[in-house]
Amino acid sequence: GEAGVEQVELLLEQGAAASRVTLSHCDRVPDVAYHRALLGMGVNLEYDHHFRTLRQRGDCPTAELIAELTADFPGQIVLGMDLARRSYWRGHGGGPGAAWLLTGLPEVLARHGVSEAATHRMLHDNPARAFAFGEGSTAS
Repeated sequence: GEAGVEQVELLLEQGAAASRVTLSHCDRVPDVAYHRALLGMGVNLEYDHHFRTLRQRGDCPTAELIAELTADFPGQIVLGMDLARRSYWRGHGGGPGAAWLLTGLPEVLARHGVSEAATHRMLHDNPARAFAFGEGSTAS
């Protein structure tokens, strides 16, 4: 939604480390200034709306956001999929299926000028850091 800044402010006031906060579904609001404000607070943003807009409208505002933001915030964007509906799963006769995240999305991002290295970072390195717990993880 559009209350991310307020959510982050509340979490930080309560002592949460910004680098340990990840807001999901943020790409439903494809406003670059809004995303810059959130990322500027030091939190991670998880984008998972990409396949829906491609399916519904044929474009991908998420890829445009990523192309715009990745250079300035390379370690704070996490890519995922919200596959809450059976119709999104190939095993239930739907699509695009979970494989889209590692196959289709990188192709879309490449068409928007996002490098393979940046895509790998958002799919692998950033989530590993953002969701690490236990020994070796940092809360700063």
